[in-house]
Amino acid sequence: MLNMILVSLGVLLAFSFVGALAYFYVQDVTQEKHAVLRNFPLVGYPQSYTGMTGDCRYDLPWD
Repeated sequence: MLNMILVSLGVLLAFSFVGALAYFYVQDVTQEKHAVLRNFPLVGYPQSYTGMTGDCRYDLPWD
């Protein structure tokens, strides 16, 4: 009985994760504000985050 509950919980978590990824993908593709997120959905979040905070990885003191 416990084994069936654990498997059901794992399947529920997997479906939730895939559903969240699908939601963010559709949200990124349909939005019009950030071109990086529209062109590179799900992968563009780190680049978009550094652009929003103003922190630029190319402005290093030793460059």
